[in-house]
Amino acid sequence: MPRGEKYPAIMNMIEKYEYKYKKPMNFQMLIDYIQEAIGISRKTAREYADDLVKMNYITVDQNSIVTRSFNG
Repeated sequence: MPRGEKYPAIMNMIEKYEYKYKKPMNFQMLIDYIQEAIGISRKTAREYADDLVKMNYITVDQNSIVTRSFNG
């Protein structure tokens, strides 16, 4: 499956986490979740997370808190 097809599922995962725990996810946890869900290396999971930032699907503040962009 091409890499880009996984991004909507990752965004959905972030949304479900926020709903379940009533708090935003931090960046390291996002990488852990991606690694676990897709079954890839930590380095590749980090690349996926960085891609989401570059495409403006998410933003990460100086405290490593992930915020979803609602247009993404």
